[in-house]
Amino acid sequence: MQKKATNMCVVSPVIALTILVFGLIFLVHQTGSALGSWLAGSLFESTGGYGAAYALACAFLFCAGVTALKIDTGARRIWRAAPVSAN
Repeated sequence: MQKKATNMCVVSPVIALTILVFGLIFLVHQTGSALGSWLAGSLFESTGGYGAAYALACAFLFCAGVTALKIDTGARRIWRAAPVSAN
């Protein structure tokens, strides 16, 4: 009697999804790095200092922090053991 390879059907989509998610995170990070350095240089050239670039970076970081705090707040649950009855 042969064993059925039931785990292969579950593992393969999970691995594909993981690769997709990490690939998208890497893509967004590298795009932001490229555009961020160009934008900071452009702001330095137009204003003569780094103040505008720092202010814009602070604004982006604040928006990212607020967004991160609002992600999936309703899905988090604290699991506790059921109380023991006194019977």
